[in-house]
Amino acid sequence: MLKKSLSLAVALAAFASTAPAALAYPGGGGGGGPTYGLSDSAKAKATVTLVQPISIHKLEDLKFGAFMLTNDTKGEIKIRTNGSQYYSQGITPAGSFNKYSAAKFEVRGFPGAKYSIQLPDEAKLYNKKGYGVLEAEDFTTDDGYRELNNDGYGYFYVGAELEIEKNTKPGHYVGEFTATVAYVDLNCID
Repeated sequence: MLKKSLSLAVALAAFASTAPAALAYPGGGGGGGPTYGLSDSAKAKATVTLVQPISIHKLEDLKFGAFMLTNDTKGEIKIRTNGSQYYSQGITPAGSFNKYSAAKFEVRGFPGAKYSIQLPDEAKLYNKKGYGVLEAEDFTTDDGYRELNNDGYGYFYVGAELEIEKNTKPGHYVGEFTATVAYVDLNCID
């Protein structure tokens, strides 16, 4: 019996010397060792993105130019986004008074963000003397999808087409149209 007890004591002593501290001292056991397998930890990032509101500012108006009219004048005038002017037969530019330009807008917002541009289908121009209405349509931009630069700025141009009907009264026609921009992607780095 003494032989069996002695070999059991030797086996237990050998096991205790190779066992992890968690088995030798459960819960630390007062022995000051770590508690392997009973707890663990991990780190996670905490992030927030503070976004500057997007804003749009007009830098240049859309100007169709100046033309000579007769009673049977009919045609169209088009301003392209690159600022060039097209006019159909029957319409005669009014020399040095024919000043034209595409509208230009500046967008400000979150650097690197992508934004969309929405333009109207049409806009009315009214004779300042109250004698007629013209309709601008086919509003286009040089790009309907843009990205702000590293300083948070972007620019785009808008053109459109103006129909001139027969017997349109001479005069200075004025109207407004609205361009709307909206964020579509902030391009944040995770």
